[in-house]
Amino acid sequence: YRHAIERRAAKFAYRYPRLLLGALIAGFVVPAALIIVFALTTSEKIVVMGTWLAWVLIIMGFLMVVEFMRDSIRRQTERAGSPRHQC
Repeated sequence: YRHAIERRAAKFAYRYPRLLLGALIAGFVVPAALIIVFALTTSEKIVVMGTWLAWVLIIMGFLMVVEFMRDSIRRQTERAGSPRHQC
């Protein structure tokens, strides 16, 4: 059990910086593209603004999930490393 948790933690630690970088890039690229679309189109501005807001919420949710996973893995590795208490 302990080895499985350590392996999972190592995989996540390897992917964690890439997940954050991907979210950062996507968090800037998509809104920049939406700003260009917003400036160049004559369509409903509310649709573009709604899309921008939805994208920001998606990125925030993604980052919250990543941090939750990081905390969960940290707690699991701490529990796996501590000796068990017998009652």
